Amino acid sequence: DHNLIHGFRDYEDEIKGNQFIEGDPLFLNLKAFDFHLQQNSIAIDAASPLLAPTYDLDGNTRPQGDGFDVGAYEYTGSQTDMH
Repeated sequence: DHNLIHGFRDYEDEIKGNQFIEGDPLFLNLKAFDFHLQQNSIAIDAASPLLAPTYDLDGNTRPQGDGFDVGAYEYTGSQTDMH
């Protein structure tokens, strides 16, 4: 299990699982449901390649950098960061 967790822990204040990253994924525009990643996202190059698809939802090949990105969209550097 590979997960990116932001703002949630179980009732014991723990995160369950073997592989996880905790922090803000820095989505491009969460309020507009734009889940592309910003340049400094901890999700970039952080996914397991085991079951990762070869294309993201925009049709970009994966991976674009040193590794697969966590989430539906691979960071390509072409997005306009909000911060």
